[in-house]
Amino acid sequence: MRVLVWFLLAFIVYLALRKKFISNLKSTHSNGSFASPPAASEAGEAMLACAHCQVFIPASEAVFRNEIAYCSVEHADVSR
Repeated sequence: MRVLVWFLLAFIVYLALRKKFISNLKSTHSNGSFASPPAASEAGEAMLACAHCQVFIPASEAVFRNEIAYCSVEHADVSR
């Protein structure tokens, strides 16, 4: 009998936690649906390979010397 009471108590706690978890998920979505995350933008930044070490870096972070892309000033200086 005591095992049945513990089982019933555990089941009630499970249902309460499940209800709280589901309500939290629904509140994070404005319309309450479980939609997939938005697709990535097709207009991404160009990636360039460093002429010294071949590591790809965003074009906005590249260091250019004589129109050649490098990942850092040190690699640009070494390749001179």
